Amino acid sequence: MPEFKYDSCTIHYDDIGKGIPLVLIHPPGMGRLVFTYQHPLSSQYRLLIPDLSGHGDSSIASEPVTIKRYAEEVKALLDHTGSQKAVICGYSAGGGVAQELALSYPDRTRALVLSGGYPKVETQLLKLEYRIGMKWLETQPDSLIRVLARSHFLDTNVQQMITGHMGKADLKSWYDFYYESYHYDCSARLGDIDCPVLLMYGVRVFWIHHHSYHYRKCENARLNHIEKATHQLPTKHWHSFNHYLDLFIQESLSKQNFTIQ
Repeated sequence: MPEFKYDSCTIHYDDIGKGIPLVLIHPPGMGRLVFTYQHPLSSQYRLLIPDLSGHGDSSIASEPVTIKRYAEEVKALLDHTGSQKAVICGYSAGGGVAQELALSYPDRTRALVLSGGYPKVETQLLKLEYRIGMKWLETQPDSLIRVLARSHFLDTNVQQMITGHMGKADLKSWYDFYYESYHYDCSARLGDIDCPVLLMYGVRVFWIHHHSYHYRKCENARLNHIEKATHQLPTKHWHSFNHYLDLFIQESLSKQNFTIQ
């Protein structure tokens, strides 16, 4: 497994396939293996999938966890792999990191993809989900890991794999990622995102896709509501997720002239 040093920590990541770089950013606790079902996209794209510091196989950073810090780690991954520009995809709270990268480094972002994304935690139900998750993590982390694995994957072998990977996470880093995501707010800056944007939501989770109205500020945004789908698009509805992601990249970036890095 490839790795690189960034500040005080070692970041492990998957580097699979060739083509346009596609970075996949995980939500709190889950690590890079949450994107197991995106590996088939490596036939067309160069997948760069990091364990953010304090997650999975990556070491703990001595610096505080912030959304900006994690965006800097992803930028360092682009630097390390020689990827001048990439499609940046964030899942759930990982979308905060993806948005911060796109806002801080627009010259490194070919396109932005958010699966169940939001610029801030706005609805009462989403706020409640965060508070429950943070309390659960503090009191019964092993139970939370099992529930997250089962809620994301139907295959028991994959559940076992993701459970082991999540069990490696530093609990403080995990909690701080929750906390920082809960308080993150980039809604006032969304008009500064000028790259193509794809938003994907499962129709059944209305308190998350409610946030889609914020992205009207983005000049070039596309919204896909996946019928009969839940929030776990990359895992439980991965055929649709991969299809729409691939279609978006091909349609959006075919209009631009660029060399593959």
